[in-house]
Amino acid sequence: RRLCGINVSYIVAKGEGKISERIKLPQDSTNQAYDPDYYIHNQILPAIEPIFKIFDIGKEQLLEEKEQKKMADFVD
Repeated sequence: RRLCGINVSYIVAKGEGKISERIKLPQDSTNQAYDPDYYIHNQILPAIEPIFKIFDIGKEQLLEEKEQKKMADFVD
């Protein structure tokens, strides 16, 4: 995030409570500390949902998949 001309880097850590209470500086956390579910549901899915709607693939189907796929795997 850019604040008054200064870049501020942070991660959202796992845990309970408000997002603002789970913010950590990268140097104060480990790779295991970040919350992948937050990033999947709030950053990645909103960005890719419109693309997959073209192929009639919903968010639920994307979340069900456990193996990495290529875009071509979704097209007949």
